[in-house]
Amino acid sequence: MIYVIGHKNPDTDAIVSAIVCANIRKHLGDDAKAIKLGELNKETEFVLDYWGVEVPETKTSLQDGTEVVLVDHNEQAQAIDDIQKLNIISIIDHHKFNLITDSPLHIIAQPVGSTATILGDLMLSADIVPTKEEAGLLISAILSDTLHFRSATTTDMDKKVLSELNQIAEIEEIEEYSLQMFNAKSDLGDMDVESLIRLDYKEYDIEGKKLAVGVLETTSVDYAFNRKEEIISKMKEIKESDRINHMMFAVVDIIKEQSYGLVCDQSDEDLMKEAFETSAKENIVDLKNLLSRKKQMIPTIEKHLKNA
Repeated sequence: MIYVIGHKNPDTDAIVSAIVCANIRKHLGDDAKAIKLGELNKETEFVLDYWGVEVPETKTSLQDGTEVVLVDHNEQAQAIDDIQKLNIISIIDHHKFNLITDSPLHIIAQPVGSTATILGDLMLSADIVPTKEEAGLLISAILSDTLHFRSATTTDMDKKVLSELNQIAEIEEIEEYSLQMFNAKSDLGDMDVESLIRLDYKEYDIEGKKLAVGVLETTSVDYAFNRKEEIISKMKEIKESDRINHMMFAVVDIIKEQSYGLVCDQSDEDLMKEAFETSAKENIVDLKNLLSRKKQMIPTIEKHLKNA
């Protein structure tokens, strides 16, 4: 069995890419299965329910030597536990690479807005016609990762692949559908504060220092601001317990295309203020119109830390 796996704290692109990639491998004759490393967010729940697709099984560990395909990630901190004991046979990703492997493997990587774009292009180029459900899933992931083309990660290829996939999915109003997705993502109810912070949370090793950045993409930033004090308090706990050197929780207003960074101490407030050359007040850093963690936030912080 080949397991196809997205990253920890999975988002829509990670889940959809695992599902569709597993389907492609099965189409080519492999015994493949998509799994997930954590619970779905509300947006991904909406997408899978909308297209009538089964939720992948959750697994947090596999037997040593198991063959795996990694999608939408390649960093060890974001991968399944004991990744070095597994047999990585392929990686399909749209992030920078930071994983060291013991042997050569098949890698497909492109600087596009989502891993779903890569998979959609692969299917269409290889004359593997996606089902309506697969096309709908891939479109959803592209919309999610690019914030419906608002993000700086958006490329012409994302737009082209989405347009071609929609000839199969037949979504009449893409804008309306994307808003349904984003509203579902924003419907967090009484989610406990640690789950909120870790909803879309990634760790990075930069110059020997551990950086953690969580992101909340929402149509209602008031939800996070109304919980600011408890978010900051929990961030302090996580930072200490996980031995994080620097930490930020970015709140992205999808509609207004404006972002804010919550930090839990003065050192991180000073760091983010200097890195982004912006203002900060009462643990909130003005991130202006930076919407992409991958292309805008992390590279900016990384550059500053390397030059510090």
